[in-house]
Amino acid sequence: MAKPSFQRLGTSIDVPNVQALAASIANPADVPPRYVRPEAKADPVVSDGDSELPVIDFSRLLHRRFSREESAKLHHACADWGFFQLINHGVPDQAMEKMKADIVEFFKLPLEEKKAFAQLPNSLEGYGQAFVVSDDQKLDWADILTLVTRPLQSRNIDLWPAQPLTFRDSLSCYAMELKSVAGTLLEVMTKNLGVAPEEFSTIFQDQTQAVRINYYPPCPRADEVLGLSPHTDGSGLTLLLQVNDVEGLHIRKGGDWYPVKPLPGALIGNIGDIIEVLVFVSGVCARLPREMAKPSFQRLGTSIDVPNVQALAASIANPADVPPRYVRPEAKADPVVSDGDSELPVIDFSRLLHRRFSREESAKLHHACADWGFFQLINHGVPDQVMEKMKADIVEFFKLPLEEKKAFAQLPNSLEGYGQAFVMSDDQKLDWADMLSLITRPLHSRNIDLWPAQPLTFRDSLSCYSMELKSVAGTLLEVMAKNLGVAPEEFSSIFQDQTQAVRFNYYPPCPRADEVLGLSPHTDGSGLTLLLQVNDVEGLHIRKGGNWFPVKPLPGALIANIGDIIEVINSTRSRVCVCGRALREMAKSSFQRMGSSIHVPSVQALAASIANPADVPPRFVRPEAKADPVASDGESELPVIDFSRLLHHRFSREESAKLHQACADWGFFQLINHGVPDQAIENMKADIVEFFKLPLEEKKAFAQLPNSLEGYGQAFVVSDDQELDWANMLYLITRPLQSRNIDLWPAQPLTFRDSLSCYSMELKGVAGSLLEVMAKNLGVAPEEFSTIFQDQPQGVRINYYPPCPRADEVLGLSPHTDGSGLTLLLQVNDVEGLHIRKGGKWFPVKPLAGALIANIGDIIEILSNGVYKSIEHRAIINTKEERLSIAAFHGPREDSVIGPLAEIVKGYKPKYVSMSYKEFMKAYFSTKLEGRRLMESLKL
Repeated sequence: MAKPSFQRLGTSIDVPNVQALAASIANPADVPPRYVRPEAKADPVVSDGDSELPVIDFSRLLHRRFSREESAKLHHACADWGFFQLINHGVPDQAMEKMKADIVEFFKLPLEEKKAFAQLPNSLEGYGQAFVVSDDQKLDWADILTLVTRPLQSRNIDLWPAQPLTFRDSLSCYAMELKSVAGTLLEVMTKNLGVAPEEFSTIFQDQTQAVRINYYPPCPRADEVLGLSPHTDGSGLTLLLQVNDVEGLHIRKGGDWYPVKPLPGALIGNIGDIIEVLVFVSGVCARLPREMAKPSFQRLGTSIDVPNVQALAASIANPADVPPRYVRPEAKADPVVSDGDSELPVIDFSRLLHRRFSREESAKLHHACADWGFFQLINHGVPDQVMEKMKADIVEFFKLPLEEKKAFAQLPNSLEGYGQAFVMSDDQKLDWADMLSLITRPLHSRNIDLWPAQPLTFRDSLSCYSMELKSVAGTLLEVMAKNLGVAPEEFSSIFQDQTQAVRFNYYPPCPRADEVLGLSPHTDGSGLTLLLQVNDVEGLHIRKGGNWFPVKPLPGALIANIGDIIEVINSTRSRVCVCGRALREMAKSSFQRMGSSIHVPSVQALAASIANPADVPPRFVRPEAKADPVASDGESELPVIDFSRLLHHRFSREESAKLHQACADWGFFQLINHGVPDQAIENMKADIVEFFKLPLEEKKAFAQLPNSLEGYGQAFVVSDDQELDWANMLYLITRPLQSRNIDLWPAQPLTFRDSLSCYSMELKGVAGSLLEVMAKNLGVAPEEFSTIFQDQPQGVRINYYPPCPRADEVLGLSPHTDGSGLTLLLQVNDVEGLHIRKGGKWFPVKPLAGALIANIGDIIEILSNGVYKSIEHRAIINTKEERLSIAAFHGPREDSVIGPLAEIVKGYKPKYVSMSYKEFMKAYFSTKLEGRRLMESLKL
């Protein structure tokens, strides 16, 4: 279901490999007739320099000073040529050079090795050719490798070459870089077309992306063959990278072919059919479903039409001319406090995000919301340029002649547009103001016809401004939720997609200013309001304790206030939270619900306080740490499995046999060439190190909750007199996605959540492939395993083992087996400490550079009826240095029955009892770690 259309629908007849054919040709006459194309010479080719392809400087597109000029050049290039060269695009040289080198190496492989990645029936993806639809069709002199790169779940990694070893990593990085470039170009193009950028972003949501890697071998009849037939691209936007220095791209313009000379390091961009079609019909198709998509307040609101106040104010010469409907006795009824009597609270947004000050600033925010319901927000991160452009365009809009403004007037039965609001009767008192109300989010609810087209930059300014405020509001809502003791996801579910509207207010001067009101006293019917003062004229009053308090906006600040929705949610939050928790409880993995551990002191803090060996508390001293012998270095090496060979058609059988032996004999192995990008690993390592450097109080913000193992703390502490491990851990659920409790994912360092998300996704792919090979090795249909491990529930345990002066008498992690199916461990620093028990001895593991250490868990031992072994292992401590690691556990579906598989047992006796996975996990987490005790108790 996840495959893009072109992946599902495309197909091509198999034809001979052109690279091999070219290598076999000795004479021009040997070129097969199907490749000879008379049209190759039919149209004239212009000489060099007759016309140069437009060059667009990407860095200037992003520069506030040059963006307008460069955007105009891009617009002209797209309209006139449809092609351009893109320089200074920001794709790292290393990413491009690695991609180029790996492409060259792939096409150097023997044909049989390349064929391991051949196109499958009814698919264009893989190695072969495209668009061959008949047996007598003329053919292109080229081979191609087509791969789907985005969305990530559509990748068919089996078709991504495993040789050269770095290919997958290179392509993954390169594709990610191009996604960013393409997104920016599409955004600029939409602005150039006068379309809201979100219109395109909705259409190109998630940016379906594929790459076609082309190999054009030399030909002795080069002027009579074609590498690629004349065509247009059926995509939206294409970005082409020239891999070597041999030119060959031609563009047809005005009946002539123009050769392209790629600039060093440039990408060649071209418009595809999709964008040409969208440009032609963009004004029609976007509006068809809009009526269904309108938010409730857009459909239901209405207001009686009244005279324009700006025009009325301009016509008044004397105070007596002010119409009676605007004169409001209550304007002077309540006292207004003098300046300085009470200052509105000021919240520093940057401090809310800072790990050192966030707690203090969050408390201030909580107090401001509870006491005032209003606050000024400084250092909010909305760029000055965005605010100034918005202000300038608002001022210019209200300067327009009335008839021009009326082009954006409110429609019947709608509050959206230019006019007034809340006028319900013909004798109602009126506000001395005009307004322009617009829906800004969700994007598909925008009625772009009501967004002023003058000044020219208005739509662009509003789009950017509203996007910036979405981010600010999202963060504030998250902090407020925490302050209220509500999981941020509770608020995020309620405010999902953040319905957003803006109201631009114009309050003209009035000679009876103290008797009229610009806006009647009210509360806001929203959740959160963010107000920007456009000019220097003050006018906002807040009612508190029976008095009106004037607000003096701070330069550059936003004025925020709590709306009715949040007040209601807060007043009923016990009911709201119960509903939210009931839903979440269903989504939690078994090991998340059933696990629990008694709270114990932080070992990291304890270790830092110890001056002498005698200071180590007795509960950490473990006589058994020295009980069993430790094998000497080199006595036995852990098996090493090459993941790239497992996936290679030529070596997979041999490597699979090695994997089978490793799982059956050791239950552990080191996994090299696993394809997890170096950057993903290094980012994860760096963020783990930084997290454990945080002050204890900051780490405690992510502490385990009662009756849960998830969070920062320890595990398997089930009694107050139990001996303890010399370690702290951070345990987090990473998959399925809906089971993530993002509150417990560290917010510092800032990149932690992103790093873990990327890393866990990469490991999911590796684990899935290993489980598939294991199933085949065990004689089980891969679907059998894939059903049991469907959606691969995954959790990570990040371990911190501080140094200890009595290192040989403590244990970082007690001897145990893993209660999962498959574990993948990454050594974060260079301090060793993992021991594996085999034949009565402990074998130290020396992690290979860049390797993952994999081990079989209890679930697979049971499923395999003991063919594969879940081996006892432990972690020891270093005297002087800390050790860090991250283990990723991959388990079965929650509703699985765990027992020996029928296909493995066949006529033999099962060795283990069968039970539900829930029962197994309950037993696993109900006792302290104690070697293989649980597994032995499950034997028949």
